[in-house]
Amino acid sequence: MTKQKHTKAIDAASNAEELLPLEQMMSQGSASSEGAVHAVDDTHQVTDSEHQGTEGESAYLVPKLRFVDFVSNGEWLISSVAAIADVSRGLVYSPAALRARNQGALVLRSSNISDDGDFICNSDDVFVAKHCVNIPFADKGDIIITAANGSIRLVGKHAILRNVAPRSAVHGGFMLKMTPKHDSEFLNASMGSSWYITYLQQNIAGGNGAIGNIKASDLLCQALPVPKLQEQQRIGALFKELDHNIELNRGLLEKLTQLKKSMLEQMFPREGESVPRLRFAGFTEPWKTESFEQVFCYLPQINTSRDKLSISNGCVKTIHYGDILTIFGEVLDVSSGAVPRIIDSKPLDRDSPYLLRDGDILIVNTAEDSLAGKALEVVGISEEQVVGGLCTIPCRPHCMFAKSFLGYLLNAPAFRAKCVSLLQGTKVFHINKELLASVVVCYPIDIAEQQRIGEFFKALDQRITQQRAKLEKLGQLKKALLEQMFV
Repeated sequence: MTKQKHTKAIDAASNAEELLPLEQMMSQGSASSEGAVHAVDDTHQVTDSEHQGTEGESAYLVPKLRFVDFVSNGEWLISSVAAIADVSRGLVYSPAALRARNQGALVLRSSNISDDGDFICNSDDVFVAKHCVNIPFADKGDIIITAANGSIRLVGKHAILRNVAPRSAVHGGFMLKMTPKHDSEFLNASMGSSWYITYLQQNIAGGNGAIGNIKASDLLCQALPVPKLQEQQRIGALFKELDHNIELNRGLLEKLTQLKKSMLEQMFPREGESVPRLRFAGFTEPWKTESFEQVFCYLPQINTSRDKLSISNGCVKTIHYGDILTIFGEVLDVSSGAVPRIIDSKPLDRDSPYLLRDGDILIVNTAEDSLAGKALEVVGISEEQVVGGLCTIPCRPHCMFAKSFLGYLLNAPAFRAKCVSLLQGTKVFHINKELLASVVVCYPIDIAEQQRIGEFFKALDQRITQQRAKLEKLGQLKKALLEQMFV
């Protein structure tokens, strides 16, 4: 793409109404995600008396939420995994069988199941010579299960194979393959309900450094409630649609996140350069290059430990380094209510050197990894009193900058890479004022260009937040349906 096309592309993208080429996909994703909600409109909420049975009797085997068509079908039946599925170990192979990527049979492993379960993901895929595969290949509708892992939390993680590569095998040392005899989508969904959760709690061996594991023989003997086949199929279809929408929205979130990463790389100059690779139309002047100490002065901070903080108790807000690393992004609006207060703190004098102003910067000076040096711009300060907290370096620019620009500038790859190269320590990493002093800061002199950049990334962050919230709601919906649509 030519520089002129780059400029037009970024100029169009800056419009909040036409922020991303993904906008159309997001609209489709939003409409599609609502489909899963509408799909349960024809369910019937079972009353407490219907669900609990008469006095002295055990609870009926009926779910709290049921499709209207099946309300008169009566109770679910107690079956066993062996009656509805085959469970087997997978392929055991030697290092000699390994082949280059896409040069043999794909071996599905625990790392091919997404961290939160349910989805097959691309990982550090392993391929083996096809002649080494002497067991049946995995097929569409099979369910793979992590049978052993050093982390107990990951044992029992499962996913259904909806789009499996031809001639794929399952790792035999650490995985189980479950082949359903009836509706695979129902069985897969039911593994998010109480019967499977209880089974895992009661059957995972481990502890004292041992690898946690489950056995195929134990799983086959497990009892579980199941309805008739038609009801299984309706439930399975609902959860398949819901999983599809979750996967779609997860993909959209990943694309937005990757877009932001790409824009941070292209919209700020790389090391040794004075012009970004991607720029808004109308701005042509080289950016100004100065050292950090030429651009910023340092402010004092108040070191307050986490146990001395409260969301509501105190007059002075403090920004703790842990929140910068794990919760806050590049720019923080302190009026949002997420910033804790120093317990029992009294108001500081208005001219106190500790008090932050809009546009001030906080840099994390200590972390257990290379996130040390992460920067945060503070905005939204009016009547609130806010100070830099534990393990932060508060800074104030000597000259005026556009709102929300510096937070992104100081987290762009070129500046972050320089900070990381200066970190000291082995297990805990540090950066101090002396090390920061010489780091190069490259910025546009034109406030209008700064403003366009800040507004662009702020709008992009809002889209990412909205997409993350949408994905979280879908996850909550699935959790609620798993609790109510299974016995």
